[in-house]
Amino acid sequence: RVHGDTSADDELTLVERVTRLLLTCFSFDFSGNAGLDDATDELCNVQVPATWRSLIVDTSTMQLLFRLYQLLPSSQCATVVATLAQLAAVRRSLFSNNERSEYFNAIIAGVKSMLENVSNLSDSATYHEFCKLLARLRSIYQLSEFVKVPCWSEFIRLFAEFTISSLRVVDCPANSLHYVLAMWHKLVSSVPYMRSQEPHFMDKFAPEIAITFISTRVDHVSKIIVQESLENPLDDQTVLQQQLDQFGIVSRCNYNKVAQFLISLYDEIVSEYQRIINTRQSNQQIVIKEHQLTWLVYIIGSIIGARASVYSDDTGDAPDAQLICRVLCLVDALRSRLPEKCEQVLELSIISFFDQFRKIYIGEQMQKIAQIYMVLSENVGLKDELMILELIVNKIVANLKVWSHGSSRVLQPSLQLLSDLSVTYSGLRKLA
Repeated sequence: RVHGDTSADDELTLVERVTRLLLTCFSFDFSGNAGLDDATDELCNVQVPATWRSLIVDTSTMQLLFRLYQLLPSSQCATVVATLAQLAAVRRSLFSNNERSEYFNAIIAGVKSMLENVSNLSDSATYHEFCKLLARLRSIYQLSEFVKVPCWSEFIRLFAEFTISSLRVVDCPANSLHYVLAMWHKLVSSVPYMRSQEPHFMDKFAPEIAITFISTRVDHVSKIIVQESLENPLDDQTVLQQQLDQFGIVSRCNYNKVAQFLISLYDEIVSEYQRIINTRQSNQQIVIKEHQLTWLVYIIGSIIGARASVYSDDTGDAPDAQLICRVLCLVDALRSRLPEKCEQVLELSIISFFDQFRKIYIGEQMQKIAQIYMVLSENVGLKDELMILELIVNKIVANLKVWSHGSSRVLQPSLQLLSDLSVTYSGLRKLA
């Protein structure tokens, strides 16, 4: 009787208070780990007392909450979803193997029903709690458990659609999007360790997520530059790096498809940038293109850096080399424009790219992937890591000259990159 009754307001108030009480009960610090913040909370199991076992194992309580989500106004769903996140994280030791499997099936079926009715997620608080619910699932359950759920194929399709919709929102809260990308990061990074024969569908959906991430970061730039009221994600280095680390892993799944799209988009943006520079169009158009290039350089760097974190065979060498060549050509093009300065964010993205390149392609393990230098030699004339090191050092020196005046954000990361290059004995000898 939540709707259509004269006492509906009173009933809604009662339901709200009951759900808050329920959330308070499941959030109680039974294990003495008080003080966890929002970032670490997603990693915790809920340590409910053993005397609650019958209430938890019986999924009717959980299913009641899922039904409430469908019935309540969106503004009152946040507490319901937060309670479901607590239920999803109940400690494993409370269940037998069969009970836990049934319990997990019920959770995923319920979340699938929420993804089928996303209207309530229009409320920002509810949306954030839903993203935290996904993070709980990501941190506690493994991909091998997900694929055994009867509705897995439909769930992952709906989750991919939800992610794509979220990425397309220009002002999507970064702290909420973090949880969504973290879910994909966990799923994709688990693929090399899968022993189950059930399909995981990562090869299908992960490239769609990666391509949408790339295209939306570039598309949003114009709105962010024109509408100064919108926050620019490039200004928050901590959040930016978190997103790039998550994205990099996702992008290496079915990598050739992602790389092909990225190369095509990069060439298109560079061509437009050169045309704008040559025709001396408005400064705002130059700023927009440089911010778009900033995203692409950051993205390329994250993809290169993710090579060390995922299983990667020699098939990734060719697209890696093509992407690296394009960034190095951009570095050369910017150098030829001196003393004109580009946007500081673009310089920061280039430093970040060189840092990722250093971790993968410069050092004692370089000989294992030296075949990439064959492509670099053919395209940009850089035959070995010594020539790359010379290019990087020259770029650092140029940054120190160009950005030495004023409150530049470029100097500190430039010096840090130089320090990282020289931290080992072999690196110091090569620089000398």
